[in-house]
Amino acid sequence: MGQEPAVCAIIPPYILKLLLERGTAAQREAALHTLEISAAIRVERAAIGPTMRLAALAGPGLAAAAAAPESTSVYDAKHLSTLAGSLRRGPGKPAVADAAVN
Repeated sequence: MGQEPAVCAIIPPYILKLLLERGTAAQREAALHTLEISAAIRVERAAIGPTMRLAALAGPGLAAAAAAPESTSVYDAKHLSTLAGSLRRGPGKPAVADAAVN
């Protein structure tokens, strides 16, 4: 048996709140977990937003330097929210079998 493919969907917060009120125990747990992750992402986005806006104003040179292949590492978090995960390809390393990593 293989790992089930990830299913990505956007569920509006009002639906998640309804699930907290009226869902089964499993639905309530999943809805609460999703709302917690969403809140954490919003906090992180608010913290890095000003820096990203400054980088965008600095022009394409800064963005190109930040995305240079020789300085990029690719990690696999295995569908979890704990980072960094396992290193799949390091800076300057040759291509691997997984096209998504390349």
